[in-house]
Amino acid sequence: MSTRAAQNRKKGLNGNILKLIAVIAMTVDHIGRKWVETTSPEGQIIHFFGRITIPVMCFFVAEGFFFTKDLKKYILRLFVFTAVSHFPFCLYNGISLTTLGTSVMLPLTLGLCALTVFKNQDTDFLGKIILIFVFCLLSYTSDWSFFPVLWILSFGIFRENLKHKIIFFCLISFSACAFYINKNPENMFMTGLFLSVPLLLLYNGKRGRKNFFTKWGFYAYYPLHLAILFIIDYYII
Repeated sequence: MSTRAAQNRKKGLNGNILKLIAVIAMTVDHIGRKWVETTSPEGQIIHFFGRITIPVMCFFVAEGFFFTKDLKKYILRLFVFTAVSHFPFCLYNGISLTTLGTSVMLPLTLGLCALTVFKNQDTDFLGKIILIFVFCLLSYTSDWSFFPVLWILSFGIFRENLKHKIIFFCLISFSACAFYINKNPENMFMTGLFLSVPLLLLYNGKRGRKNFFTKWGFYAYYPLHLAILFIIDYYII
């Protein structure tokens, strides 16, 4: 790596800053989804910029695979937040608690499981493909469907190859755009997924200050803010 490239990388954004950007984008997006008409220019702009959140979340789930000291606890922690997030997700969206659909936390968790399987040397290739397909199938009815599983896999598999990582991310994102826009032309804001590419390129490889909030806050904030928005909508506005 050249001296200038090394300096630019050092000056980039650490993990905590990128997560904070993702959290802000997600919050504004969910506020807009609740109180701004999606088809309006304002709604489209809000959701366009809100698309940067999911790639950043997937990226750091994959990064967590390599950083964690206890993979089993990491997976268990995500499953716990998946269960906790289901209730505020359903309340926020006004759907039954018994629905097959659930929050994006499920495909994020299954994406981590898929990456774990792929990196497991004791599992043969066919076994890996079958398990990954099962994880995608289990994610299908969730928020964002199986695309987070594929993003996490691409970020993890090509972690050391920037060119391939970006290419596969863009291919999966293009498929996600086609999938959702085909379902509803109003989903043109999905193209905002590609805004995350320059943002992720600014990542300097550093996690940032590690404390209780940075370890748990990123996951805990998701169900918490959905619950708060539901309460505001149902009891106040």
